[in-house]
Amino acid sequence: MIFKIALTILLVLLIFYMKVLPYKDQLNKDFKPIFRVADVCFSDVLKFLNKRIPNLVIGDGISIDSSQLMLLLALVVLLNLV
Repeated sequence: MIFKIALTILLVLLIFYMKVLPYKDQLNKDFKPIFRVADVCFSDVLKFLNKRIPNLVIGDGISIDSSQLMLLLALVVLLNLV
């Protein structure tokens, strides 16, 4: 049960991290600590995955960070297995 709660928190934190990352310099003081926690949790993992998984090109000059999607998918699958 605790593992499932921890996975759910990680999932929410990853979604927060993915949405806020482009605007990290504009965050107010209330959200900067939350972003720092998410950055510590995910930045190294995403850098590792970025080296191994290419971005998904969806148009001219437009691509999606596939590493974020793979990590999101892995957390969802893991959450459903527990």
